Amino acid sequence: MTHREIDLLASLTSKTSDERDEYQLLNDQDYWTLVESALAWNVRKTPEQFRADVDHIEYVARPGGPVIHTQGYLLRGYLMEKALRELREAVR
Repeated sequence: MTHREIDLLASLTSKTSDERDEYQLLNDQDYWTLVESALAWNVRKTPEQFRADVDHIEYVARPGGPVIHTQGYLLRGYLMEKALRELREAVR
C-alpha cells in the first residue's frame, strides 16, 4: 500500500460512519485510481474490466470537477482487504 492509502485508511477507520457515509477526495489521478479500483473491487472486476463496461449499472466515470464524491464504506472495505492481502504476502 502507498503512504497515501495508509493515511486514508487510518482516517476512514478513525471516524464513526453514518448511513450516508459520503466521502470527498481531491480529484487527482492517484485518488481517482484508488476510487476506480474500489468500484471495480465492489463488483468483482479488474479496473480494466470495470472501465470497459460503461453500460454496467455500477459504472462511474471520472468526474470533471475538483472533487470526487464517493462512499467511505466502499473505500474502507477495499483498503482493508488490500492491506490484509499485502500483510499475508509479507508474512509468507
